[in-house]
Amino acid sequence: WINSVENSEELCNKTVEKQEDIDFSMLKHLDIETSLERCQYNNKLFKNLLIKFLHNNINFIAGFKQLQSNGNNEDLHNLVHDIKGASGNIGATELHSALIALDQAGSNTKKAVEVVERELQILMSELKVFENNIVDFQPSVETVKVSSDNDMKKLLAGLMKLRIFIEDSDIAAIDQLHYLQLIPVARIHKNRLLNLEAMLDELDFEQANNLTSTLIQEFKKYDY
Repeated sequence: WINSVENSEELCNKTVEKQEDIDFSMLKHLDIETSLERCQYNNKLFKNLLIKFLHNNINFIAGFKQLQSNGNNEDLHNLVHDIKGASGNIGATELHSALIALDQAGSNTKKAVEVVERELQILMSELKVFENNIVDFQPSVETVKVSSDNDMKKLLAGLMKLRIFIEDSDIAAIDQLHYLQLIPVARIHKNRLLNLEAMLDELDFEQANNLTSTLIQEFKKYDY
């Protein structure tokens, strides 16, 4: 779960002028106040968490049943564990409780799965409506435009664009990073980009920003 700050009220007051005006009131099955506190009252970060949850878990039930039929218990456990943590982060308390029950159900999961499926369907319906109302959310990332075909220039330009997404706590950074990983020269930086990907998956934007800035400074030392 995302840790809340000790003086969240003070932080909220300091950042209120920079906040996006986002209406979360339609999300009746979420504990909005607690979740915003975990997100340090960053409306945009919370919005992105919600959209990411929707996209990542829309096929959860189908995936669960497939893994169950295949007897793949380890992947099944990991699947439930991931959505359980994510549901807690966004304040989906009823779904979170249902997932805990499913995780503890052992081999007799039929009833527990039915409860999870019902709660998930309700939440997903709300999140789809919410996403449709967020007109500024762009799940896809524009291709980095550079005049040169030089891969190093593309990578540097892409890293600078990536840093903008990270500074805005925008999960579009994940798509941007995936684009950068397709650039051939990025292979020599594979391990560091994988570390960066792990940071973004954990929504650790502070560490991701530090690593991205380091990479940018290193690339700027070269004369392309």
